[in-house]
Amino acid sequence: MTFLAPIVGIIAGAIAIPGLLAMYFLRLRRRPVRISSTLLWMEAVQDLQVNAPFRMIRPSWLLLVQLLALLCFLIAAARPALSLGGTSGQQLILVIDRSASMSARDAGDGFANRLEEAKARATEIGVRAAASGTEVMVVSYAAAGRTVSAFTSDTARLRDAIASIEPSDQPADLVRAMRVVEPFSVDTTEDPGWVPPRIVLVTDGSIRMPDDGTLITLGQAPVELIRVGPDPEAGRDNVGIVAFSARRDYEDPSVVRLFARLQSTLDREISVGLSLLLDGEQVESTVVRTSPAGDDGPGEATASFELRESGGGVLTLRILRDDVLDADNAASIVLRSHAARRIIVVQGPGVRGSDDGWALVNGLRTLDAGDVVEMSTAEYERRAAEAGFFERVDLIVFDRARPNALPPVPTLSFGAGLPIPGLAIERQEDITSEVAFWLRTHPVIRPADLGNVLIVEPYVITRPGEGTRIDGVTLETQSLASTRGGTLMLLIEQGSIRRLVIGINLRETNWWRDRSFPVVLANMVDFLTLTGEGEAGYSWRTRDPIVFRASPGATGVRVRGPGGFERDVTINPDGAAPLGLVDRAGVYRVEGAGRDVPALAVNLADGVESAIATRDRLDISGRSLEATLTGELTTREVWHWFVFAGLVLLVAEWLLFSSRVRV
Repeated sequence: MTFLAPIVGIIAGAIAIPGLLAMYFLRLRRRPVRISSTLLWMEAVQDLQVNAPFRMIRPSWLLLVQLLALLCFLIAAARPALSLGGTSGQQLILVIDRSASMSARDAGDGFANRLEEAKARATEIGVRAAASGTEVMVVSYAAAGRTVSAFTSDTARLRDAIASIEPSDQPADLVRAMRVVEPFSVDTTEDPGWVPPRIVLVTDGSIRMPDDGTLITLGQAPVELIRVGPDPEAGRDNVGIVAFSARRDYEDPSVVRLFARLQSTLDREISVGLSLLLDGEQVESTVVRTSPAGDDGPGEATASFELRESGGGVLTLRILRDDVLDADNAASIVLRSHAARRIIVVQGPGVRGSDDGWALVNGLRTLDAGDVVEMSTAEYERRAAEAGFFERVDLIVFDRARPNALPPVPTLSFGAGLPIPGLAIERQEDITSEVAFWLRTHPVIRPADLGNVLIVEPYVITRPGEGTRIDGVTLETQSLASTRGGTLMLLIEQGSIRRLVIGINLRETNWWRDRSFPVVLANMVDFLTLTGEGEAGYSWRTRDPIVFRASPGATGVRVRGPGGFERDVTINPDGAAPLGLVDRAGVYRVEGAGRDVPALAVNLADGVESAIATRDRLDISGRSLEATLTGELTTREVWHWFVFAGLVLLVAEWLLFSSRVRV
């Protein structure tokens, strides 16, 4: 047995016990009265002796019963508790959900939100366990799990660790959370007396369970669920933005079309006002009507906008309605300006002026791909040595030309390779071939049909070996098309820089005359310059690690965002700037990355979190968990037993006193 409030019991005892004893020491003040005889008043003499101050208290059953009753009440005030469900030496791991839905302001018992309720429940469980000598570990999770506190039985340290957990706008990823716990649930000591820790998951149950077959391995560790938030059957009040995108019109790129999808948890139709802002200034507004939520899921509504904007900026869509979750009431996109891309076409000997060379350059210009500049190999090598040359280049196309050094920008090569270790192209002489295989679903090729393409003496590409690194970055390769002889089209990803090598000499093929050529060429330009599929802007979700590309020559980047967020980002040799996961949705301002990345837009955009559902049952590691009350874990308070015993003793004391009076 342990006491959860021993100080209260000690203080109460220090006051109550002396008080009771003092009542037996006090002398009663009686008024003198003359009587005829003292025969019937012998008991009064004894009372006078007992109440004489500083006299020894005579043994009394009445006093003993009163002391026992008082002792029962004092023990009850100290909150006695019995340890339950554990064994000697068993540890406890508290896993606390801090995902976006935990910020919903619909918790009970006067808590500000579900996370505050979860922290209170976890503190109660942890302090009880630590008070009985159990070591407790604290883990929090959202899109990723992290250790908040290592195993400790220090209650003050435990309280501080749980109190330090901050809310997040990330979705809950239970698999990643349990990855932190797994090493402690497996016996690596080969000790026959080893006992797995107890795992207590404190969450609202709004979790997307893995649908890819991923298993959570927790060995024999017992897992218990504490559900916070409203009852699963209770109504929920939230309308959130779960999708937001922008595209420029193909015919008129100055026209931007925006699409948004909203989700409602209410069981009735409602009208929702929307406001569209560009750099903080309202440019459009509308009202949409959401369908009611039902057994098949939340209700939905869609909204679309069209505005004319050639420049860039930050587009933000806001819901003009108060509900219990703020994280999904706004979504943003960083709109790219419709500035022409600058493409350099480097032509090998004899290419300029030829029909096939003209077809490539004219194809790029016809696609409105941007500013297309032709250069000879010698001119390119001279210009590439100039400081700042690549800052003004979005894509370099090598037409039967191989550069001496790998440029720090995306490249597209026809009939020639690149200076990458292990990369080679070999010409198949006296062979006419067709494209035997192509990856139809890849953005570079879809929806083109390469079945009519013939190649005279095609090149077979040998990809770099696995693990090949350039400037500290590991290359990733993928074959997009091939002939019977081998790879014909190879994608090389050098971090955020993409490169395509095509084993086709345009002079020796009919491809540039085929209708699939302009389609694939447009796809290539969009894919390599990271503007694929007509997207007019960019954004991330809070679940995604953020990696953006800094302009060539950038040396240091600083990112500032919501809630006082500020972080310096190191630029990799390939120009990629990894920021990683961020806790809060919103707009993050970027300093030092160049004109292409003035800001980062981060949105929740998660239907599961916006549904803010609560669940009393979860399936984890092949086990079905039912929600448990906080008081049923680790210890059980038994103060009510002592209150009952005290009341029984008071009844006994009254009966004893009554019997003495009758005598």
